[in-house]
Amino acid sequence: MKRRAWLIVGLAVLSFVLANVVACSSSPAAPPVATQAPESPSCADPAPEMAANCAALADRVLASTVRLEFHGSSGGIGHATVIGGRYLVTHNHYPVSGEALSRGGDGLISAVSVLKANGDVILLKAPLAYFSAVLITPETLVLDFHEYSGVGFFDSLGVASAEPGRIADLNLQPGSEVAQIDWDLTTTRVIWARITAAYVTDGAPCVELDSYVEKGASGGGVFYKGIHIANNQSRNTDRIAATGEVVRQYSVAALNSESVLALRDGVSEVVLADQGER
Repeated sequence: MKRRAWLIVGLAVLSFVLANVVACSSSPAAPPVATQAPESPSCADPAPEMAANCAALADRVLASTVRLEFHGSSGGIGHATVIGGRYLVTHNHYPVSGEALSRGGDGLISAVSVLKANGDVILLKAPLAYFSAVLITPETLVLDFHEYSGVGFFDSLGVASAEPGRIADLNLQPGSEVAQIDWDLTTTRVIWARITAAYVTDGAPCVELDSYVEKGASGGGVFYKGIHIANNQSRNTDRIAATGEVVRQYSVAALNSESVLALRDGVSEVVLADQGER
């Protein structure tokens, strides 16, 4: 069933230009939005009695998060979330396309590395035969690292999987706080961000967050109470066209599709197109 998109309109429509935009937020651009007053309590600034629970949630998110690096002339770095014991859910705007990956890299990449959020090595410059690109959409790429003796690759190494969910099923609203993957070019971490808007652009459901993540955090998950709901797509800047003044900086994430949700059930084959409705 198609999801009704919701949009929060700002105090006034400003003249702006959009920078660093890909995928979900390409056109039409959403206007600046007014965020509801932050929920209280908050893990961004937790009360003493909340600190342990917030830290446990962050650890849970990081346990299923990996850093992904493709090596070669069209290589690149991103983040991904482990789902179903064998799949990595990430973004689809690496220098090498998902279609090229589905054909074995087309000579553009030669190897893949996968590291835990803490930097521990899972795979280091491994042959591309270790994975298959099984789901390709403009916003989301799913890589299957297969099963061995009936056990998913990541399960076999004790790497945790995340539970994927739908934003509509979790009663998320403007102002809801989520855990979002970010990094400082060295260390992957969790930041706490607020939802400011959600909408559909070019058929792709997206969510805006009041964060401005570092480049290379793309593909990292967005989680609500430990449930994976989206993957980072872009960080964007709105400016007043006449002056160049920065109006707003935010990030955009692509919401899970039905095909991503199916990964939690141990789907063994996913077609090279997103056939499910969002």
